[in-house]
Amino acid sequence: MEANTENLYKHVAFITSIYPYRNYKNIESLQKTANYIEAKIKDVGLPTTRQQWQAKGNEYENIIALYQPQKTKRFIIGAHYDVYK
Repeated sequence: MEANTENLYKHVAFITSIYPYRNYKNIESLQKTANYIEAKIKDVGLPTTRQQWQAKGNEYENIIALYQPQKTKRFIIGAHYDVYK
């Protein structure tokens, strides 16, 4: 699977255009971002799940995708989609 630079720029442009900022104060912005990321992962055919957790009365989610889960060796990639602002 090869990265498409133009698509990467489009994804970054969309995610950084979400307002209000994607932080713990703006749950709807975080949800919009999570939905976008999950949809794009599914577009390439990967299954996703959401890991939910709570902090200070708010619920947050991690998006988890698996690529070739039957393999015994794993490569794990993690990224934050929230910002501090």
